[in-house]
Amino acid sequence: MTWLDEHSAAVQAVCTVALLLITAAYAWLTRSIAKASERSLSMTAQATRVESLLRLTEFLQAPEVRAARTHVREVLRNSRDHRAWSTQDRRSADTVCATYDPVGVLISEGLVEREPFLTVWGPSIRDCFSILEHYIKFRQSTSGSVYWSHFEWMAGQVPAEPPRSDTVD
Repeated sequence: MTWLDEHSAAVQAVCTVALLLITAAYAWLTRSIAKASERSLSMTAQATRVESLLRLTEFLQAPEVRAARTHVREVLRNSRDHRAWSTQDRRSADTVCATYDPVGVLISEGLVEREPFLTVWGPSIRDCFSILEHYIKFRQSTSGSVYWSHFEWMAGQVPAEPPRSDTVD
């Protein structure tokens, strides 16, 4: 009888323990890699959200868009009859609606987070929609009900302003 024959059970036990240790080490390594990948994906998702918010802000802060919002809020506030508007008035109204509408699409589809956007931009969204509502309804009557409907939807999503207090604590 050879040495191997005499000790085969022990050799099998050592091999089994070694295999179990290697399997455990492989499982631990796989789990560690999965956790690192999860952290990396989370960081990538966060960076993507920040990038989206920055791009959206750049889009809304473009000089011509800001000028259009100012024109709507300062000039068209007192002239809501779109039939009497000048070409510049209509161009400003169209610019405001055409910039807020795709933002509404992105938010309604969950591609951009609602907050902080609706809180920060909410007063402008609400004000511009209120001023342009009759014009939007007119454009929807001629172009279809979905025309600028996401701007309308978004205006309805803006949180109510907290009541103002004239007292100081």
